[in-house]
Amino acid sequence: MDAIAHRRSYYALKNESPISDDVIREIVECTIKHVPSPFNSQSTRLVVLQGEHHQKVRELTKDVLRLVL
Repeated sequence: MDAIAHRRSYYALKNESPISDDVIREIVECTIKHVPSPFNSQSTRLVVLQGEHHQKVRELTKDVLRLVL
């Protein structure tokens, strides 16, 4: 309850991560595999963008937000 009450969003995100891409991939794969789903349908899908793909989406997002804001 304490973690929920004191949760904060961090907006000063950086391009580098203290966690390796392989570890991130392992965490995501394990989480997706074990997340509960209705009737064990395993319908959850997730896209993880790393490296140049992440940077490209980040730049596209900035461009779109500039037009909207």
